[in-house]
Amino acid sequence: MELSGKRWKNEQFRWQFPVFLAGFAIGLVVRALAQEQNTVAVSADVRSQVEAVFVKFQDSYNVRDAEGIASTMTLDAVEMRSGAGLAIGRQAVVARFLQDFKENLGPMVNTILQMYPVGSDGVCVIADSHAGAWKAHTMTLYVSSGGGWKSKMA
Repeated sequence: MELSGKRWKNEQFRWQFPVFLAGFAIGLVVRALAQEQNTVAVSADVRSQVEAVFVKFQDSYNVRDAEGIASTMTLDAVEMRSGAGLAIGRQAVVARFLQDFKENLGPMVNTILQMYPVGSDGVCVIADSHAGAWKAHTMTLYVSSGGGWKSKMA
């Protein structure tokens, strides 16, 4: 039996559409599972240690403690700000915060949104950050350094 014109297209559609829907649904499930695996891959112990450094940075900023901020970073830390470009090295990054202190932006409030493992000794933290009227989403890379965790890139 030969199918002609419109009937042939309807027959094709009958099997193509369910196959398309099945593929689409499988894609959504795989993506959701991949995201779920990323969010639980940082151990509770590492998460706690990184959160402690995250909070120490915020607390140091709020009391205008440049040495406290410096203690949360590696020597080769890098910070990128959209309006100011790169600061390379702990001393240059801390100098930026000293300038922030002069501008008196207000207290900093940070909230961790996500935490992802990066390799065997890194953790990426995505956060909301507010300092006075300044608001941004931030990404900070923390690395295992000298028996603890320090920020390497923000």
